[in-house]
Amino acid sequence: SSSSSSSSEASSSSSTSSSSSSSSSSASSSLKSTSLSSSSSSPSLSNADIDSLDVDDMNVLDAAEANVNANANANVNMNVNEEYNLPSPNECTQIVKSLASVIPNENPTSIATSTSMGMISSNDHDHNITTESLVAPEVKVVGLKEQLKPLWLNMYPSTMTKSAFSQFFTLLTNRSDGAKSYYAIQGRMRKCLGGSQTVACENVHPTVGMAEPDGPAKFNNFFGKYILTLRNPLHAMPASVYVKAQKYHDLVGPLPEESWIGTRDAWVEKMWDEWKSTITAWHDTKYEAGMYLAYEDIFDSKKGPKTLMKLALLLQEAGFEIFALGEDEGNNGNGNGNGNGNGNGNHTSIKSNYDESLDLENLYSYSKEERIHCLWSHLEIPKGGMHDFEDWGYTPSYTEDHKVMLEKGLDQLMDEVREHELNNTWTGGLDLIDILERYRVDVS
Repeated sequence: SSSSSSSSEASSSSSTSSSSSSSSSSASSSLKSTSLSSSSSSPSLSNADIDSLDVDDMNVLDAAEANVNANANANVNMNVNEEYNLPSPNECTQIVKSLASVIPNENPTSIATSTSMGMISSNDHDHNITTESLVAPEVKVVGLKEQLKPLWLNMYPSTMTKSAFSQFFTLLTNRSDGAKSYYAIQGRMRKCLGGSQTVACENVHPTVGMAEPDGPAKFNNFFGKYILTLRNPLHAMPASVYVKAQKYHDLVGPLPEESWIGTRDAWVEKMWDEWKSTITAWHDTKYEAGMYLAYEDIFDSKKGPKTLMKLALLLQEAGFEIFALGEDEGNNGNGNGNGNGNGNGNHTSIKSNYDESLDLENLYSYSKEERIHCLWSHLEIPKGGMHDFEDWGYTPSYTEDHKVMLEKGLDQLMDEVREHELNNTWTGGLDLIDILERYRVDVS
């Protein structure tokens, strides 16, 4: 699970499909008037002429068709590159700065005492902007309103650090404390509820009742769809061992290789069962899977922006204002329901909360894909420690028997998901299978 650089290539698959369809139709029409010569001054062929062609003539016509198709494909690619020419680093910096200056419609009702979210250098070519520079404006609470329902953010222990996943929600919603832990107690906040608005609630132990409809966290307190964060078990398990050693054994520095080997040999099957139960336990609840967020995808230069877009759309469905999607995406309307009557409340116009000194018109001259790309380019890509083990001096390894066990476990899990998918009883099953198949290849 190597981390990737922040420079990315992104394009809109829907627009590409549309352009391809249009160009293909154009190429087909052009072919009907294509001459045997590639010269544009040659006479065109009628249908009767085509019917009278011999084999040699048809071979020449095939070559002409291939040339037309090649030109059509070149035009499609050119149009895509022109339409989705990604913003420059300086443009992205300005886009992110503008988006960060939008004040969210706070619940509880609040008055902003500052419209700035921290300065972002305009010459930040390397996108080395930290989430600390995107701190939400200080607010003074003046009243209480019903809050939006947060989404569960579920994962195997230590799949991703809080600093790593918090930045997704800060960038998308402009709420610096939008991501919280189910286990944290702060002021009035208990189990992610109370205090400031929670966007996502981290949970790592579904087997002790958090996901039960009548368990400690009442179903109606949370949005009906959850986010399941996944990481290849090959890397998730040593990361979990590492963090536990830090918390409970005062580990400083890398996890010694002998410590990893000893823990692995004693607990690998138990760790696999826990990793799998993170998926299956949540499936067995009243909640639905909103998306499967793969660690390997969100930090990848090609898949990352698309993954962030999917997360943005899910948060918007839950009722949160996602300013990067633009007002035309429903930010001023009602939050959507989720099939269980758990839609959230109303939104406030972006313009009414916007810093008028910034160029709103210029911001929304960029497509939502470009704006999301720019937000992604400002993520901090985790390095070292539990993220890529670069500073450990070794790569956490497994015996052949361990690999066989993991292969069989992944195969069985995929078979289970496929069976549910056939019966329409597993939301997002195909997306999950795609991720699990990639993990299976890595194990092999």
